[in-house]
Amino acid sequence: MTPDLVKRLGLVKELEGHTGCVNCIQWNSNGRLLASGSDDKTVIVWDGLVGRRMARVETPHEGNIFSVVWMPGADDQLVGTGAGDCRVCVLNVETGATLKSVIGHQGRVKRLTTAPDSPGVVWSGGEDGLVRQWDLRERWSMDSSNVLVNLTHHAGRGAEVKCVSICPSRSELIAVGANDPFVRVFDRRMITCSRLDPSAIPDTECGAVAYFVPGHLPGVEAAFHRKLRPLTSTYITYNKDGTELLCNLGGEQIYLYDKFAMYSTSAPINLAVIQNCDKKQLPANGFSNNGLKN
Repeated sequence: MTPDLVKRLGLVKELEGHTGCVNCIQWNSNGRLLASGSDDKTVIVWDGLVGRRMARVETPHEGNIFSVVWMPGADDQLVGTGAGDCRVCVLNVETGATLKSVIGHQGRVKRLTTAPDSPGVVWSGGEDGLVRQWDLRERWSMDSSNVLVNLTHHAGRGAEVKCVSICPSRSELIAVGANDPFVRVFDRRMITCSRLDPSAIPDTECGAVAYFVPGHLPGVEAAFHRKLRPLTSTYITYNKDGTELLCNLGGEQIYLYDKFAMYSTSAPINLAVIQNCDKKQLPANGFSNNGLKN
C-alpha cells in the first residue's frame, strides 16, 4: 500500500440490497463472490465483479449480524454467521436452508474465522470471553466440549473476545483481540477443547504463545477509559503469508505487527510483548523485566 495507490482508488460499485446497517463483508477464496451481513438479519451474496445480487438468505438470527465467513471445502455454498443474539449459524446460500444454528455464547458473537485446511470448521469469538470451535460433523450445543480459549481465565472476569483470526500459513495459530490493548496468539496444538466449566481452575499451561501491544499502552488503559476511549481490538487480520498482523485498536490507532518482532532486539521490538501479560503487571514505561522493550 503506497500513497500513489491510495490516490488511484475510486468508487467502482455501490451494492444496494440491505435494509439495515451492513456490519460485515467477506470475499470468497477466488475473489468473485462477496457475502454481506446486516442489521436486517439477512445475508446477501453478490457477484462482486459486476455488482449483481445473486442470493438473499433469511437467517434464524434475532440480533444484528456481526460476522459472515465462507466455509472452506463447501464449493462456495455455505457461509457461517455470528450475531448479537449469541447465535452461530451455518447457511446454504443456494437453497436458503439453515444447516446449523446454536446459541453458543452468553454474549454477543462478534467474529468468526475459518482455516482453508479445515473444511467444515468455524471458530467463534464472543463477548462472554470464549473462543469456541464448531465442526459441522458434530452436534452443536451450548454444553459442547468445544471451548478453545476462555479469556476470562487469562485476562479476568470482564474479558470479552472482540475478534479472532487464523494465521493462513500456520493454521494452528489463532490470534484473539479483546477489550484491552493486547492481541494474544494461541497455538491450537497446545490446547485441548473442553466444556465450559465456570468453576474450573484455569490451566496456566494453555496461555498465549505471543502477545502484541504498542509499547506505550500497557498500564495506561484506565486513563483511556476516563476519556471515554476504551482500548479495544475491534478487528484483526493476517496478511496472506501470515507474516504480518493488522490490528484496528479502537480508541487509538491502527497497528501492523511483524511476527519477527518477537525475536528481535532492534527497533520493531517496541510493538511486541515478550513476557506473559496475563501473569504479571507490565511496567508502564514499555519495558519488560528482562531489559527488552515491550
